[in-house]
Amino acid sequence: MLKVKLMTHNYYNMQDNLQFRKKTKVYKLKWYQYWVPYVVLFVTWLTAHQLIRFFVHMKVLGSANVREAERIAKYYGAGIVFAMNHTSELDPFFATSAATPYYSAYPMFYVTGKMGLYKAHRKGFKTLIYNSAVFKSLGSQYLKSGNKNYAVSLARHINLLKAGRSVCIFPEGKISSDGKIGESHGGLGYLALETGAVVIPITVTGAWGITIRDFFLRKRQVSIHYGGPIHNIDFKPDLSSSKNKYQQYTDMIMKKIESVS
Repeated sequence: MLKVKLMTHNYYNMQDNLQFRKKTKVYKLKWYQYWVPYVVLFVTWLTAHQLIRFFVHMKVLGSANVREAERIAKYYGAGIVFAMNHTSELDPFFATSAATPYYSAYPMFYVTGKMGLYKAHRKGFKTLIYNSAVFKSLGSQYLKSGNKNYAVSLARHINLLKAGRSVCIFPEGKISSDGKIGESHGGLGYLALETGAVVIPITVTGAWGITIRDFFLRKRQVSIHYGGPIHNIDFKPDLSSSKNKYQQYTDMIMKKIESVS
C-alpha cells in the first residue's frame, strides 16, 4: 500500500515538473557557451585540478551520491544544483571533484556576480584570473543582482536547470569571514523549488584561510563531502514561519551542509 502511494506521489510530482517546464521557455546555450566551458574545465580537470588534489591532500567523500542524483534528475527530467559552503577562492575547483567529465552532470555552470564585485581580489597575478573572459570560459553565468527578484536575477540559471544542466551555487553569496557557515539567501531554494532540480549539498572543510605558502608547502588537508541528493518531492513548508518557502528550503539544505563541517 505504501509503495503504491509513493509511486503515485512520484508520478504526479513528475507530471507537475514536466508541465512546469513546458509552460516556460527553455534557455538554449549557444554552442560555444557549452563547449568552451566543457573543454576548458576538462583541461583544468586534467592539469590544475590534479595539482590541487596533490598540494592540499584532497579527500573526496560521497562521490556515489553524484551518480544517484543523476539517476533521480533523469527520472524527473530535471537538472542538478550543487550547493556548497564558500570557504576559499579554490571552491569552484573543489565543486567538480566528483562531477568529472565522465558524468552527465558535467559541465557545471556557476552562479556568479558581476565583475565589479571582485575588485578587492584583482591584485597582482589575480588580475589574470578575475576577468570576464576567464570566468565565462569556466562556466560562469552572471546573475542580475540588486533587483530582489529571483525570477529575474536567476533567469539564466533557472533555464539551464530546466534544460537538464548542472548549476553550482554558493548560498552564502561570499567567502566566509571566519570559516563558519554564515547567513544564506533564498536563491538556492528558488532554483530547486521552481525547477524541480535535485540538490547535492557539498561541504568543504580545511580550506578556509589557506595561503599560497600553505598550498605549496602542502600544509593543508582539504575534504570535500558530497551529501545525499535532495529533491522537493517531500518538502512541506512551515506556513507558520516568518520565512518564505524558498528560504526554508535553503535553510534545510544549509543545515545538512553544516552538519558535516
